[in-house]
Amino acid sequence: VCFYRVLDATKVLFEVQNYQQALSNLVQVTMRTVVGENDLSEIFAQRPRLNARITELIDAATGPWGIEVSQVELKEVQIQQ
Repeated sequence: VCFYRVLDATKVLFEVQNYQQALSNLVQVTMRTVVGENDLSEIFAQRPRLNARITELIDAATGPWGIEVSQVELKEVQIQQ
């Protein structure tokens, strides 16, 4: 889950083509990357730390788009077999 707000509508319109899709893709890729850097026990034990790291990375990437990401939460982790 990603909580965000648009701070600059002009940037949102001109800096990225479809900001909602771009944000969704960025969140998915960033979550997979951060989760993939940790083993399963760390994911469950350090969820608040991972949430904060993901939020920090996504907020930094979306700032130039005029978007502020306030919080990202890992809700469910599915392990592929």
